[in-house]
Amino acid sequence: MNFRYYPFDTQVCHIHIGSYFYTTNELKFTWDKSGFIVDESMNTELVDYEATWLKHNETTCFSELLYPELRVRELITLMV
Repeated sequence: MNFRYYPFDTQVCHIHIGSYFYTTNELKFTWDKSGFIVDESMNTELVDYEATWLKHNETTCFSELLYPELRVRELITLMV
């Protein structure tokens, strides 16, 4: 992790789903139409944070990867 801009930075967590055994002609990942399921209790646990989910497709020399990305940013507040 890079803390150079802390606490004004954004942390990103990549979650890759793919296969090194099957090619893109044999295996295809698709997103469910309902999208991500996020536990509502997460909002109360992360009071000072903003969480954003993004969807990515990436093709590598081995396979096509489909992965969600979670970006977490701390909301800066002034404590008096």
